[in-house]
Amino acid sequence: MALVVVAVTVQATNILWTENALYVADTFNNAIRKLDPSMRSRVSTVAGGNGRGFRDGPGSAALFFWPRGLAAHEGTLYVTEEGNRAIRTVNLATRDVGTLSLPYSSAMLRAFAPGNAVCVHRNRFLLVGGNWGIGSIDLRAKPLAGALVTDRVKRPGGLVCDGLDIFVTSHETNGVHQLAGRDDTSFMRTLRTYRSSAGVTATELAQCDGSSLGLHGRPQGLTLTRRWEPPGSLFLTDYDGGRIVRLELGGCPPGSVANGVRLSVFVGRQGVAVESGALSATAQLAYPRGITISSRGSATLYVSDSGQTVKAIDLRQTVPVVSTLAGQRGCGYQNGPGYQARFWLARGCPFHPTPGEPGGGDGDSAGCTIANGCPTRLEPGKVQWFTIHALSRSGSSWLGDLLDHAQGVFMHSECYNLTTTGSWMRQLVAVHAGLDPGAVGCSYELLRNNPGDWPAVKAALDAFRRRALFAYPRPIAAGIKVIDDNRDFMSLLPNWTKYWSRWPMLNIVLVRRGCLAQYVSEHHIHSGSHGKEQQAANAKVLASQKLLIEEEQLQKYCLMRNVIYRRLLKQLPSVYLIEYESLTRNPTAVVAPLLKRLRIPANLSADLFESHSKFHTGAIETYLRNPEQVRAMRAERFDFDKFHPFRRATAEEAKLESLLRRRLLW
Repeated sequence: MALVVVAVTVQATNILWTENALYVADTFNNAIRKLDPSMRSRVSTVAGGNGRGFRDGPGSAALFFWPRGLAAHEGTLYVTEEGNRAIRTVNLATRDVGTLSLPYSSAMLRAFAPGNAVCVHRNRFLLVGGNWGIGSIDLRAKPLAGALVTDRVKRPGGLVCDGLDIFVTSHETNGVHQLAGRDDTSFMRTLRTYRSSAGVTATELAQCDGSSLGLHGRPQGLTLTRRWEPPGSLFLTDYDGGRIVRLELGGCPPGSVANGVRLSVFVGRQGVAVESGALSATAQLAYPRGITISSRGSATLYVSDSGQTVKAIDLRQTVPVVSTLAGQRGCGYQNGPGYQARFWLARGCPFHPTPGEPGGGDGDSAGCTIANGCPTRLEPGKVQWFTIHALSRSGSSWLGDLLDHAQGVFMHSECYNLTTTGSWMRQLVAVHAGLDPGAVGCSYELLRNNPGDWPAVKAALDAFRRRALFAYPRPIAAGIKVIDDNRDFMSLLPNWTKYWSRWPMLNIVLVRRGCLAQYVSEHHIHSGSHGKEQQAANAKVLASQKLLIEEEQLQKYCLMRNVIYRRLLKQLPSVYLIEYESLTRNPTAVVAPLLKRLRIPANLSADLFESHSKFHTGAIETYLRNPEQVRAMRAERFDFDKFHPFRRATAEEAKLESLLRRRLLW
């Protein structure tokens, strides 16, 4: 029977009905398009469409980098961007494009890679889905405030908000979850709290008998209707199944499970087709993604698919029919009447599955070639490669965090179960992946577990390069971190230099001038972690863990690290020198020219620069058992001379360097 719709919720993925028109995030044309059904489905460009980039401004002057999800609130379109890891705004009246200015806690959302899932909840909270959960931005707060709503639903594909409830699809569980919070404060818990899900419940929907929904894979967008008999129905796109699935809320008979919904397949054939009036049972969808619904005098369901088309389904029909509203097979960019318009909604043109080929972030680039507009692999010479060379406790994780949050940068990262160490940002991401916050570490270091022989190092480098060259979004620069006091790395410098001679490599050498501070930082328990929680715990045993420093040990440590610094600066080509102390004093001034050298737009949040600068700031004497004796040692004699790093080694340093070559000290 026909579905009677009296109220709808219109938040969606890459298509959205609002202001009596259909808006489309034309991802790979980097444009926001508008489709007006009242004008022969005429398609026009609202903003962007002149190449990818990051620039605010009016209409076509603005630049996007892979816009994905859409939500609307009070005349503003909110756009999540995969490439820029940002949330953009489009004023629908003026077509002016801006960027949400987020505080640090909200900027953490960028670490989760905002994707398709976005909606506005209770006319206040902009909910954004990423790989590790769902974040919230309070649009009423001045300045804007951000939080993590839940980490219990990972890899969300789509979100829909409706006054009281939130529904979200999950790629991880291949299901649909219903979220509920006790009150508004549930959606504004601090993002820096590991388990920030308290107050928000997540219930996975099931069929009436309790069995799973049986979706084929990677469910994407969903939209919610309100009928005469509430609570309505959910329509969702089953991406891998090429289907639209209907879930009737409250449609189960008495005695069914509490979280049960009545499931039916609304449109159910995988395929690429441009159709007119096809019955829903025989109509074809090619990896459908976006879905939204209109109630403008009727009830029409709109769906986008990877066949580069937007299709319409009239829900008033007893037997619904499917028609192509706009777009053609194959990628393109053209405005005009729907039958002439062209989109580039998915990477494949159309999708050509090729087993074994690496795909993009959403898997829809497998088999796509340069000939149909989708290069499968970047040329290595077109990427600016870089390595952060540092010794332990030199701020390398902080520098890695800053670069990792810059648009266009691909960083190697690895999370592992160990005593907490490395970047606290990466720890938070790992915790959301289900690891214990007390026993997890994340690092940008490539050779952490490497045995040290060159074939193994080369294999690790080859694997990193392959990941970077197939990465989405396409990187401008790609980098790793190497801790150069690894006992084996120094002997590999000739091989390292030869390996990178074929491609542009910038060797960023991060030195810490003050040796005493570095010695204390490395040996004292207080700095065994960059994480606030772990530091707070370590601080409790500070009194019993003070260091007793002997001058001979300090001198030996400092001389050896200075030898390593000097060898790196003398033997590595294309060296870019950064001093840790300068980074802590004025991180913006240090990082901005580095980003320029890497050809990266410098648009990092000031809050990111402040994130680590508050750590390790206690007076050195606080951690010493013999501060008076240490002052008498004049430890500044052993500092690394930044201004003369290429000076000739002293006799003592030359002796140490000879021993180092023979690995007698390591």
